[in-house]
Amino acid sequence: MVNLVAQSVFGQAGKSFMNVVILSAMAATTTAEVASISTIFINDIYAIYLNPFCKRIGLNSCILCGKLRARFAEDSERCKCGSMAACENCEDDMRAEETSKRAVKPQPTCSTHALYRRYLEQTRRLKFWITFTILGFVLFLAIAAELAQVVTLSLMTYVSVFGASAVGSLYLTFYWARLNSLAVLVGTLTGFVLGIAGILITHFGELISFSFWDACVILTESPTKRVCRC
Repeated sequence: MVNLVAQSVFGQAGKSFMNVVILSAMAATTTAEVASISTIFINDIYAIYLNPFCKRIGLNSCILCGKLRARFAEDSERCKCGSMAACENCEDDMRAEETSKRAVKPQPTCSTHALYRRYLEQTRRLKFWITFTILGFVLFLAIAAELAQVVTLSLMTYVSVFGASAVGSLYLTFYWARLNSLAVLVGTLTGFVLGIAGILITHFGELISFSFWDACVILTESPTKRVCRC
């Protein structure tokens, strides 16, 4: 409809311009969503649960040496690790990486931050591959939905069951300090089950008259016959 209006008002150039705008918006939205998913996986799942750099004892513990960063800690238990931004050895390592013309960059040699910088580089490489994996999975789902001739409205309705079930639990995490991870998981699963139950109750009459033989016939039919049948 939008293309027809643009073509009738501005001609063929208006139709082409509107197609470019739509494709640009879809590309920008897809890129932002894939990047956000990969960032959440790396920062909130991989770096915390799967492969953390260091399991800290408390919030005031240093991830490099494990000692306390508190102001009132004893000298023997106080962290003395400096910041990477003010570390001269780290500056030398970064300068060596920038000036190196080899395909494999030299490894950090700082005695304090070398292991952590290698860990950051490892997470950057992992994020790169995860981004392409998620993008390939999204493209696969889009092509599969197109080949199966799935109705877009029905797809949005059923997919919203997965997303909408987590909205309430995630919203409460901003305002309820005592809400833990188990409560968020239980709330999300409960909302998902209730959403599926609501869909089944809505189509209860159709499900009763829909036999197993009908399902086998529809699955074995070609997509063209399936559309004509509907």
